[in-house]
Amino acid sequence: MNPAISRRACSLVPAVDPLVSVIIASHNREEMLSRAVTAVAAQDLPDEYELVVVDDASTDGTPDRMLRLLEETTIPVTYLRLEANSGPAVGRNAGLAVAQGRFIAFTDDDCVQSPGWLRAALDAFQSPKTGMVQGRTLPARPTSSFLSRHVETRGVDGTFATANIVYRREALEGQLFDPACSWGQWEDMDLGWRVLEQGWEVCFAPQALVKHEVLSMTRTQWVMWPWHYFVWCANTARHPGFRRHLFLGLWVRPMHLLMDLAVAGMLASRWRRSAALLALPYAVAFVRIHNVRGRSFFTRVLLYLARDAVAFVCLRLGSVRHRAVVL
Repeated sequence: MNPAISRRACSLVPAVDPLVSVIIASHNREEMLSRAVTAVAAQDLPDEYELVVVDDASTDGTPDRMLRLLEETTIPVTYLRLEANSGPAVGRNAGLAVAQGRFIAFTDDDCVQSPGWLRAALDAFQSPKTGMVQGRTLPARPTSSFLSRHVETRGVDGTFATANIVYRREALEGQLFDPACSWGQWEDMDLGWRVLEQGWEVCFAPQALVKHEVLSMTRTQWVMWPWHYFVWCANTARHPGFRRHLFLGLWVRPMHLLMDLAVAGMLASRWRRSAALLALPYAVAFVRIHNVRGRSFFTRVLLYLARDAVAFVCLRLGSVRHRAVVL
């Protein structure tokens, strides 16, 4: 079902058979969206690309800001405003419906793209079998506070995050983002796997660099963030090939395996005290990986333990719910 579009506006520069269309879906991120639009407009592919911005019924100053940007930009830009907030999957599908490029690039409003981003991604389509190219995504600034989140991609990781990915148009033939996946924001992961299952290949382009904004979180938000692993179970159930991106085909991260051993050891220690030694690898890794030093030592330890506990519970509930064991 096509979403209702309440407004459509275009820049003064027309799009004439663009090589690539860049799609950004946004909701209530006026300032970040403006930075992303400016960065996309600075790509070193003159006259070869267009930008499609889909405003998912923002209630901030996004509409006025976009209309000003349309007057100032020197690249073809199409601005679509949806009548109702419908989620990123619907927004990106609306962008796909008007995109004209032979390649379709997705990035997000909380990203800043390097000037050579598009060129490097397109250069990676060396084989006709390559259906998508995933670029490198790094944090936009040093993470001074651990109460934050960002997207970081240093290789093909199976998530196919829309922060930084480009598709060959033929690979998307008949494929759209599934709005049913928006509840856990895994519509991008699902789309990428459906493309792979059609026989296309994926390539990684380290020079196609995007910087992702470091977003602050409250303590509660940060502790509860691993609840998103629930969708890893859902994606594994729908796309079993995703298991090759899991540690030993079963665990999300090696740290999750160590925590499972620790829990098993503590439970078994009721009958055999030496079983508690199974918790030692987790304890050593916990201290080495997590930045828990300093005057807030005990607070950080408690927060990290709570976060790991959320991941532990979430993955078991997700495994049962979707009948796909991911630990």
